[in-house]
Amino acid sequence: MKKSIYVLALLLSLIAAIPCFAQGIDRPDPEDYDWRMMLLAQRAYERSEYGDALAYAQKAKDIRRRVNEWELNTLQTALTPAEVRREGNAVLDVLPVLRERETLEAVKIIEELIAKKSYEFFHGSIKNIIDYMKSSDVYPEADFLIGKIYQMEGEYELAKKFYTDAWLCREFLDVPDVRYDILYQSADLAKFQGNYDEYEKFLVTIISEDSFYKNDSLKRSMLRTIASKDNKTKIGANNVERFFTMYRAYNIKCIPAYFQLAGYYAERNNNDKALLSVALGSLTVFTRMYDMIKKESIEYEYTDFITFLEKDLTARPDVADWAVEQTFWDGLLLFADIAVKNGCSKFANELLPIIGKTAPQTYWRSAASHKIELLSGITQN
Repeated sequence: MKKSIYVLALLLSLIAAIPCFAQGIDRPDPEDYDWRMMLLAQRAYERSEYGDALAYAQKAKDIRRRVNEWELNTLQTALTPAEVRREGNAVLDVLPVLRERETLEAVKIIEELIAKKSYEFFHGSIKNIIDYMKSSDVYPEADFLIGKIYQMEGEYELAKKFYTDAWLCREFLDVPDVRYDILYQSADLAKFQGNYDEYEKFLVTIISEDSFYKNDSLKRSMLRTIASKDNKTKIGANNVERFFTMYRAYNIKCIPAYFQLAGYYAERNNNDKALLSVALGSLTVFTRMYDMIKKESIEYEYTDFITFLEKDLTARPDVADWAVEQTFWDGLLLFADIAVKNGCSKFANELLPIIGKTAPQTYWRSAASHKIELLSGITQN
């Protein structure tokens, strides 16, 4: 099976590499667009029909290349007449002339690109649009899917190559957030191969997009709250309550990366990084849960963390299920463990009873109780 898929991929790539000059390209058939092939590829992949999925994905790449060549040729041809060239490089100057000349396909190409990437992205420049189009014959979503197929087939180096290709062309993703999927899949493969430096690098690349992770003053403030021994603040003596009341973090795409990094750093006794990672992961899940509940009722008012988990969250099973999917409760248990390693036993002593009382499954409640007993023994000694 692996050999046949590899041979098929080689043949398809050779066919796709045959030169196809713009002058000989017919107008693309709407029934044969690249996204249709990608949809078929994705469906075949989900059915574990990897040979078909690979063929469709390769065809999607070929169609993307041909469509791009046709669009580039169409636009360059429309811009050639002296009447158009006299208007210069500004999109806002050129578009009216193209409309007057009824070169509507070129107008549509420009307008669709601006709608997709924004006027500011191109700085209002026709030249920038042309330069972008010259590089946009790639299809990173297809490369990503091909990489996943090779990973499923055990061709790990080929999978890594296609993930790399997809990442390097992320600027041309139809759905920008797919870049997170590429990084998570690359991290998964690196971990499977035992390449933990790469594993960490991919996960750190994910969280590096989070403005809260990049906010050093916020991070220092959070860590001070977790480690605080002050019982005389306005919010009260409870560090856990202060933490979940004072701070918010919103990038939910980073949640798995935060929790995975927390575990990774904890195993290596890199406790400072572990604490920061698990804190931001837990906070991001809580922030989204709070926002989901608040959105349901503008009259909703947060009272305290334990009431939120025990009553507010229980009243919204959809939000509670989402929290479980995001490994929120495992994250809180890890938060307590890492807090102890960082000398923040007060925080752990406050958090564990809350988990023991409010967690939706016996496993988490029992784990919290066990950790309380262990922590009590450590404290007494």
